[in-house]
Amino acid sequence: MGAVLTPKDEKAAAKSPASPTERVITAASGLNMREQPNQTATPIVLLPSGAHVKLLEETNNSETIGGVAGKWDKVEYNGQQGYVFDGFLSK
Repeated sequence: MGAVLTPKDEKAAAKSPASPTERVITAASGLNMREQPNQTATPIVLLPSGAHVKLLEETNNSETIGGVAGKWDKVEYNGQQGYVFDGFLSK
């Protein structure tokens, strides 16, 4: 017989990446995907919290945003490619 998931377990599973190249948006208000790997670049789309993105490339562009240290990653979401700050992505 399989394990029974509680609502807490289901919520945790929904936030876990399905593969090593997949990440999940953890920012409660969502996360902007941008044209370039920096905070001032033009936003392409606001990715909703809990959305799964495919990791394409990790950059060396380090930054601290809202007290969170991270780098910019190139990702794909619904056929669109752009950059997101990985301080608000699952690992």
